[in-house]
Amino acid sequence: MSRRPEQQRNPAATATSLAVFGWISRVVVAVSVAVLPVVVSSVTPLVEHGAQVQTASVQAAPALSVVQVYPQLFVELGKYPSFSAAPADLQAQSVAEVGKDDRER
Repeated sequence: MSRRPEQQRNPAATATSLAVFGWISRVVVAVSVAVLPVVVSSVTPLVEHGAQVQTASVQAAPALSVVQVYPQLFVELGKYPSFSAAPADLQAQSVAEVGKDDRER
């Protein structure tokens, strides 16, 4: 005796699999909603403090252009809490390559 196509699968198993699929979908959506603000945490400060960020980026533009020219030097300097804490040879190299800070002149 041949079964019709709609009788080839157990309806109870189909209902169970749909229920499991529904719960998995709900869990994925709930976790995504909970984790998304953590992953995209930089958006909130930019939106809330947009004018201040814009002003700071304009003020920092000259310094950022110098950092982009000498990235490796600033990586090395960034390992120390202050310029005076850096080794003397690194201080001399940075002054020779970049020049003195305007505040020290």
